[in-house]
Amino acid sequence: MHKIDVIGIGAINIDYIYYPKTLPDRESKITEGGGEDLEFQRDDLLRSIRSYHYQQIPRAVQVGGSAYLAIKTIDAIDDKLKTSFIGVCGTPTKDDLELGFNISMEDEVSFLHNREFLFFSDRPCGLSEVLIKHGTRYANNINAGSNDELHRRLVEHPSNSSLTSYLASARWIHISSLCDFDQFVYVFELMKKPRRLILF
Repeated sequence: MHKIDVIGIGAINIDYIYYPKTLPDRESKITEGGGEDLEFQRDDLLRSIRSYHYQQIPRAVQVGGSAYLAIKTIDAIDDKLKTSFIGVCGTPTKDDLELGFNISMEDEVSFLHNREFLFFSDRPCGLSEVLIKHGTRYANNINAGSNDELHRRLVEHPSNSSLTSYLASARWIHISSLCDFDQFVYVFELMKKPRRLILF
């Protein structure tokens, strides 16, 4: 019997998703093919989000991150499956509250069946500005925020030696949206030991 059905590993962001009728003038900063750009400074990203906010461009605001949303969807489809997530939950800032983000991060992750390796940080949440036009994603501009703490948190965790067995207790592991290469290498090496199915 598996301890956990599926573990997600990745970033947890606040997603500001905008649906502009025309693309912004700063097209040179839009990633080709709607890819992800992690190079944005937080202040620059907030300035851009505020601009869309005050223009009253239609939007949605949610807690996101590819692996996180996959785990949340799995739980919504079948809440009998035991779900877990390995990541860092930041703290919404005054800016986030002013922009209409009023979700409790504790409440948001309460659906998870196991939170042994889900960490909470006083640093700002990861921030994501998504532009969608005619159903196509034109950009996903990201500031990592507290997501970049994951590698350190895992290495320093008192139960670090049990992380491999924790991963081995899952039927499936879904990994995506890690913030830096060191995180990816560390987590991937751990996952190779249990020899479980890995989804990208």
